[in-house]
Amino acid sequence: MKKITLLGIVSATIIALLSCTNPSSVKSSPYNNQQTAFDRFLSDRNSHKYDIGNDIQEAEFMKQFEQDLFNYIDSVKLFVNWTGTIDNISTIETDNITQVKFTIYYEREQFRKVKFNCLYFVDNDSLETDHIYNTVKNISNYSTVYFDGFIRTTNNNKVKYHFNKPGDRLNLGYPDYDFFIIEIGSANRGDSLSANLQDAVECAYKITEPLKLNFQKKISNAEQEARSNALEPEFTAAKAKLTKEEDSYLKRLTKALAINFLYGDD
Repeated sequence: MKKITLLGIVSATIIALLSCTNPSSVKSSPYNNQQTAFDRFLSDRNSHKYDIGNDIQEAEFMKQFEQDLFNYIDSVKLFVNWTGTIDNISTIETDNITQVKFTIYYEREQFRKVKFNCLYFVDNDSLETDHIYNTVKNISNYSTVYFDGFIRTTNNNKVKYHFNKPGDRLNLGYPDYDFFIIEIGSANRGDSLSANLQDAVECAYKITEPLKLNFQKKISNAEQEARSNALEPEFTAAKAKLTKEEDSYLKRLTKALAINFLYGDD
């Protein structure tokens, strides 16, 4: 209950800021440069597993791999216009919320598969207008999709896997990540965001950081407020340049960033 209340507070803070202005062998890569680089990161480390000579070496290798993976994800931040196959589309409805569930995966080579498990929450009174819900409901299982988002992480700097735990050897060849979906569709949208949206995304990451640090009790309420207030003008100016669709994209991102740290101890 405490986390739900905190999510409401954090979301309200961010949305308020958003509202300050008005409206068998490796194949040739079918992916953009960002996805290809990430896949190469995984593939290179997967190939080194055959050099491991004993359990001690394996434990040290996997520990380093998980640290490198978190640092990589933390550096890249947002995946933009990645390509995959969607599957297992379903919903779970409650009185107030609909959970939209699906998996996106890709396979670059034999015996290696990368999966992203997506769980997206929609208020039931927003089903008719929610962008992600209305896009996904019109996509068939096993279709090719293009998607944006980021891998979920914990507050102690670990990657969140859907089934496996950090250090599991399957994380090399068959990683199965929990993933926040920000955009998805059947059409290739291009490999980069507009300049205006990119600026706003960078501001969203900046303005989320003091909220996260305060939640982790690393900075005081006063320090969090001071940092947020200092960042607000830049964020407001960036927001003012967005289209309606870009503004919705930014709101989905900021909400996901908040959930990531509010539930980052799970």
